[in-house]
Amino acid sequence: MGKLIPAVLACAFLVGCGRAATQSVLPATELGAARPATAKNLYVANVYANSVTVYAPGTSSPLRTITDGVSRPYAICFDSEGYLYVANFGSTTITVYAPGSTKVLRTISTDVDAPTAVAVDSSANVYVANLGNNTVTVYKAGTSDLLQVIVHGVKQPERLAFDGSGKLYVVDWLPGSSALAGSVTIYRADASRTLLRTLTDGIHHPVSIALDASNNLYVGNIVSGTGNVEVYAPRQSKPGKKITNGILWPEALAFDPSGNLYVANYASVSTLHNSVTVYSAGKTSLLRTISTGVEGPLSLAFGSSGYLNVGNIGPGYGSITEYPPNSGKLSRTITKGINDPVSIAFGP
Repeated sequence: MGKLIPAVLACAFLVGCGRAATQSVLPATELGAARPATAKNLYVANVYANSVTVYAPGTSSPLRTITDGVSRPYAICFDSEGYLYVANFGSTTITVYAPGSTKVLRTISTDVDAPTAVAVDSSANVYVANLGNNTVTVYKAGTSDLLQVIVHGVKQPERLAFDGSGKLYVVDWLPGSSALAGSVTIYRADASRTLLRTLTDGIHHPVSIALDASNNLYVGNIVSGTGNVEVYAPRQSKPGKKITNGILWPEALAFDPSGNLYVANYASVSTLHNSVTVYSAGKTSLLRTISTGVEGPLSLAFGSSGYLNVGNIGPGYGSITEYPPNSGKLSRTITKGINDPVSIAFGP
């Protein structure tokens, strides 16, 4: 079975994936976004199985499997009512499912083209990053109606995020020479979604994004086969801090209840080791390295109990590994129903 090309087609947990309001921490990309009221079950997008598998807390076998309408799912997220949104790269659609359902409720397809990320804002409007036509499209809450097509500044969009005030952040990959090293574009929180500014200083092939509770922006970059995480204070266009210790390809970023930063590091060559590295809140020094069970990590998510879940794409068909709070000890490994898990989230 062929593997994804990390950082080019892989989608974050992102990126824009809603979590429970009852959780002790929200993944940073969800600040300002809609969130389901309850989110105890783990949802896994399996790109090569054309499925989303769902796991009850403390279990390793699927509670249910969603295949209806699913075609190479690259990203998943929830709105505040617990409706599931799946970005299907294979069928260029976003499919929507009612809480607990395995059947398609609604399909969003207008101007959707090779979607790499999906997000829902606090008004339940749906945002889609379209790699195929270099746009971010916006759809009216609860419908398939196209509200807006954002093109200004968008170039190969890979990730989406909202800050605490509702501003939209778009990560543009732009592979190629150093002159085309990518960017992060930031758009107003109002309905106009006018481009506010474009970040290029410190950006080099960006693959992940997160915002902490103080609206500091974290951007994971690939640089010369390894990587870094650049940190930008609110409203700043130049990074104030850089995290390099332990960073490889930083495919996903998340924060724990204490505000510590977690980075999923994909090893680009066989001589390096896959890991999740942890950094104290607001610091650049390495606090802890989690390596047991970590193989090709592309996504991170915290459950309601504070356990860290890691989506790994290899070897074999991949796995989900789970770790207790403030620990690198492997608690559980899920392989049943897993086939290259590129995006994970918690929902009803």
